[in-house]
Amino acid sequence: MKEIKPKLFTDIGDDKEGWREYLIECHSNLIKESKGWKEISPLCKNSKISIFYKKASDGLPLRFWKVSAELDAPPSEVKNRILRERHIWDPDLLAAKIIKQLGSQTEIFQYIRKSVIPIPTLILGLNDPNSESQIRPIPNEEYCVIRTWKSDLSTDSCTIVETSVEYPERLKVPNTFHSIVLASKYIIEPYGSGKSKIIHFSRVDIMGRSPGWYHKNYGYLCGFFIENLQTSFHQNANG
Repeated sequence: MKEIKPKLFTDIGDDKEGWREYLIECHSNLIKESKGWKEISPLCKNSKISIFYKKASDGLPLRFWKVSAELDAPPSEVKNRILRERHIWDPDLLAAKIIKQLGSQTEIFQYIRKSVIPIPTLILGLNDPNSESQIRPIPNEEYCVIRTWKSDLSTDSCTIVETSVEYPERLKVPNTFHSIVLASKYIIEPYGSGKSKIIHFSRVDIMGRSPGWYHKNYGYLCGFFIENLQTSFHQNANG
């Protein structure tokens, strides 16, 4: 697959206008991908998670993915859980750190995930002993993103936008793939009393996988994260 590299932070510009324009551009690229989505089979029979994909127009084989669900928490709590409590909904998170605060609502964020046999493969009963995910151990995934978020007080909605950036002060971690977030956006809106509806757009190159792996598995991985978010608030309500 064609090599993808994140932009250098020095090329974006460390002043507010530089990285703000870059994030606006990433947001605009996602808006262009608002039509032509196709839904795939749910995670399991009783799943309340909807998963969609569409092909991109830039020639890269990586698809755009969209996942939507209802959550038993208001948008502000959902936003905080995504930003500050990833360990709750990502069981394979190994480490996370804010590398630099660029403003009250923007930061450089680095995190490392353990790469495992894809859970979607197990869910779908496709645990093939000859599959690429079982042939050899896979290095861990390391991400370095610039991300920003905002809340609309008039509607009580929240958005989070993030994309990979090559930042000179990021921690160099051995035995990892430098995975690339091409685009990621969360839209969180109120949906009844104390509840939210979340939509997550995602396009990520984890590295070390074939286009076929992404087509079969990555959408379900996105759905798995959102389902974990959903479950975490159920646990709060019942606890």
